[in-house]
Amino acid sequence: SEIKTVQNSSDEPYDSVHLDGYWIDKHPVTNRKYMRFLEDCLSQGMIRLGDIAILGELDGSWVPFYYFQSFERLIPNYHDSRNARKPEFLHVISHDGCGFHLKDGQEDYPVVDVSWFGAAAYARFHGKRLPTEAQWEKAARGTDGRRYPWGNDLPTPYHAVVDYYAGAGLTPVGRFSPLSDSPYGVADMVSTCFEWTNDWFNASYYSDYQGDSPIRNPTGPFWGRSHAIRGFPYAAQFPQSSSDGSEPVSSRYSWRFEFMIGDAFANRSTAFRTVLAPDAAFLDRHR
Repeated sequence: SEIKTVQNSSDEPYDSVHLDGYWIDKHPVTNRKYMRFLEDCLSQGMIRLGDIAILGELDGSWVPFYYFQSFERLIPNYHDSRNARKPEFLHVISHDGCGFHLKDGQEDYPVVDVSWFGAAAYARFHGKRLPTEAQWEKAARGTDGRRYPWGNDLPTPYHAVVDYYAGAGLTPVGRFSPLSDSPYGVADMVSTCFEWTNDWFNASYYSDYQGDSPIRNPTGPFWGRSHAIRGFPYAAQFPQSSSDGSEPVSSRYSWRFEFMIGDAFANRSTAFRTVLAPDAAFLDRHR
């Protein structure tokens, strides 16, 4: 029988939801786009540059957006006190006192080393927000319950990075399009990164709301200790919800289980994309 772990215990039960229309980015936000955001924010006095991280204001507090160095340096005795494994970073974006810079050739790679705060701030700056878990999953799997964005066939090297630990690492966005795209043409939803979402993580949220009619536009619980991540670097080899380990679009997880610091967390495997959900008045005007 299947062994349940913190990685897959929240992937069930299977249920239906109803979502109003929305737009979602075809690709995760890239280093190029995120650096432009940082440049704009700095010019408007919306962020501060530190040795360890870029700090920005979100909901009245100054919080880390992007890490120049590991957040371990902010927490005395991090590994001893938190019993957490060592986070990994890429540090692609830097600032030399005169301006921001990108490592050569990394412009069109997904931006990582970004906290949930840094992802949410980027979305708000552009008049959008992070996707809910339900929005992310529907964009990935359509309406036919497929296991992968492209269908039910196991991935090949033409669909995703299937040998991450052999050193393949990240790839430019859109590298596996169109073969790996979802029914809606959304790319990179099973690739080399997890993705931040707008929902607080609660392992039992969907099982608590089981009923005769679908949940409409679920947004997760009202509070939590960290936000959920979705997506799946297939080669990361996490246990999955199905008995043969092959249903990554249903994977629900929170980084707090392993790193203990909540939404201030960032690493080399967590990216994000944004959504725009029009209000009812807009939809009425354009029907």
